[in-house]
Amino acid sequence: MNPLLAIFIVFLVYAIGDAIATFSKAYLSMILIASIIFMVAFWLGLPRTLFADAVLLMLNRVTIGMLILHFGSTIKLRHLTSDWKVVVISVVTCFAVACGCYFIGRLFIDGYYALAGAPIAAGGNVAYLIMQSAYKGLNRPDVETFAVLVLIFHTFGGVLVASFLCKKVGIGVREQYRAGTLETKALDFGAGQPRKKLIPELPEKFRTSNTIFAKAAFLVFIAGLLAEVTGVSMLVFALLLGFIGAELGFLEEVALDKAGGFNFIMPTALVAVFSGLAGSTPSMVASMLVPLVIFLLIGLAVIFVSGIIMAKIIGYDWRVSVIVGTTACYGFLIGQVVAKEVATSLGESEDEKKALMDFFLPKMLIGGVLSMFIVSAVAASIMSKWF
Repeated sequence: MNPLLAIFIVFLVYAIGDAIATFSKAYLSMILIASIIFMVAFWLGLPRTLFADAVLLMLNRVTIGMLILHFGSTIKLRHLTSDWKVVVISVVTCFAVACGCYFIGRLFIDGYYALAGAPIAAGGNVAYLIMQSAYKGLNRPDVETFAVLVLIFHTFGGVLVASFLCKKVGIGVREQYRAGTLETKALDFGAGQPRKKLIPELPEKFRTSNTIFAKAAFLVFIAGLLAEVTGVSMLVFALLLGFIGAELGFLEEVALDKAGGFNFIMPTALVAVFSGLAGSTPSMVASMLVPLVIFLLIGLAVIFVSGIIMAKIIGYDWRVSVIVGTTACYGFLIGQVVAKEVATSLGESEDEKKALMDFFLPKMLIGGVLSMFIVSAVAASIMSKWF
């Protein structure tokens, strides 16, 4: 296929996915919509070499490293240490989901399916990207397809549970606010206020896009060297170096946004996800529906059990504990949507809505960041060696 036509098709599908995601308020993600479109298009005759023809696969290794480094630069230590109970619940639940989905899941479904999907069920995109090379080595396209299906469908159960429990908890939070007994603390996960760092910031006239890209590329290069020495995935080191670089001041926070490159790097890196669907067939996907449902139900069951146990141990509302655990299914972006919708539906004044947001949002953001970017990445790095 002509490379320009191939690139047009890829970004046209992305645009359709974006439009539907916006219309559905992010409940139907772009990844879900684009995955369905690509999968059906491949079945109907779209060349399965589409992403190679678009020359996007050649950029994939570099763009994935840059993207994961960017995610690391968005994590702030002061936020992760602001509520230790939420951190503990999120970390324990995330590891419990990865272990439970694998060790329990393989009793009911194909063992490779359970292993491929386990870290993804505990986090999402980052875990998939780390695990992808392990799928390729199996020479079983059905395993990679199952992993993509877990990635695009594990959101729904978590969102349903979180929305239901948030509304139940929110009624009590609203009553506490009205009684004057509610204590909340707002948490800003944006760029935040400037603060002094170990490495002084460059003068503004030198903080160009190219400078930021150069620093990011250098850190990704270092991550690659560390991966060669240790055998640990380069993406894990990229995530860690992004976090350390931003905390020390070497790298800008939310680096790719400030460089103006996120909106290109992200779609290019996502090719790694969609390329896994090129080898799928209708019969293959149909045969996975029952194993997929079983697998996702196991994940939700583990979230409930782990959340309830942790709440009992550390003295927490079990419903809030389970809500934090569900962030493993949808991350912090959809968590913001859920928190906002609950606050809007229950709050009868702007002050009540703000109080509800201040109660739910920090918990869901911290849980989402930990599960998506840290804990599931560690789990994926470990479990990718088990194939």
